[in-house]
Amino acid sequence: TELPTNFGGFPGLAPVDFASASIKQMAFDAPTIGAIAPEGNSVFGYTVDAAANDTLALSFTAQAQVWNEVGDAGQNGVIAAQITVGAGPLTTINGSLFRDADVDMYCIRITDFENFRAIVTSSANPDSTLHLFNTDGTLQVYNDDYFTGSGFSLITNQGVLANGTYLLAMANYDLRAQSVSNTDLYANTTWPGPQSNQFQGNGLVLAGWGGLPVFSGMAGTYTIELQGAEFHAIPAPSAAAMLGLTGLLASRRQRRS
Repeated sequence: TELPTNFGGFPGLAPVDFASASIKQMAFDAPTIGAIAPEGNSVFGYTVDAAANDTLALSFTAQAQVWNEVGDAGQNGVIAAQITVGAGPLTTINGSLFRDADVDMYCIRITDFENFRAIVTSSANPDSTLHLFNTDGTLQVYNDDYFTGSGFSLITNQGVLANGTYLLAMANYDLRAQSVSNTDLYANTTWPGPQSNQFQGNGLVLAGWGGLPVFSGMAGTYTIELQGAEFHAIPAPSAAAMLGLTGLLASRRQRRS
């Protein structure tokens, strides 16, 4: 089977290079479970040999998936957020802050707000912050440390009042979300609940970021683990067959007599 050397990709994904692609043989009438497991923004392609009157059945089951930052996710205003593209649960975001004052924003969908959580589980900078914005640019929830002195951040379901599209921002402390007039977006109140540090926004709209990180010279990679969230965009049907899904691929051929 000859594979193209380059594929232009889908919205939000980088072009795909098939130079190092591998081919997996799939047997008829036998599910191939767990044998094909690209990451959430990888691409899976297949070809099928069949005779006239054969029937081919393909099924995909989306499992937990990863979004890897493409290039540098934007930070200034809601239109700068990187759109996550995929199908099924979005459980991990891997990215990198390329400079001390870098902020990465991602467009996600919250589908189970009562159990939603986003937590920084690793970061090159020892003091991170998480911001959750509404699509109009207002700040919904902000967290610095999920417990005093932890350095890493956690946003829970406190203050997340409905399912929908949100923008999740990863930043180093003490970069501050600001309006067009350079006013901070934070209120001096927290959302009620067991976590005492889920801060509310004051209704102003995000335009950019001010302040300086407490720790400098520590730009680098990070990981955010999520629960109750999915990718923001699902590829068009014509592209869905090439979407990297971890899960079940079953094919069946039935020859008519």
